[in-house]
Amino acid sequence: MDNNLDLYCQTFIDTKMDEKEIIKWIQDFIKGKTVSIDAHIKNNFLDIQINSNEDYDEVRKMEKKSGFLFYPFYLDIFPSEKVNQNDYIVHIKELFFFLRGKNCTVVPACDFEDELEENLIRNG
Repeated sequence: MDNNLDLYCQTFIDTKMDEKEIIKWIQDFIKGKTVSIDAHIKNNFLDIQINSNEDYDEVRKMEKKSGFLFYPFYLDIFPSEKVNQNDYIVHIKELFFFLRGKNCTVVPACDFEDELEENLIRNG
């Protein structure tokens, strides 16, 4: 892996869950602490902001190429302080696997998205 990658990862999520459920599931799964009241969760590896997507569109989310941009939620994921790059990516993969197991469609948009998709199957 390239050590000069931008490690920010925006991740779009399509789910029937509401925002409170997503926050709780992610917080429980990563054993994270809430950093603020606005859906900001952090552990030793991941720093995640959970956001409602202002561009959410029930019809446009079905578009083949860019539909993910209209999913109801997105995550802003950053590495926690002092985590190495490989551990960070492994923990994101684990989070994606968990969310997909909860019937979420997960689409990353970042410099290393191909690596995140290795050994993972998209549902949706």
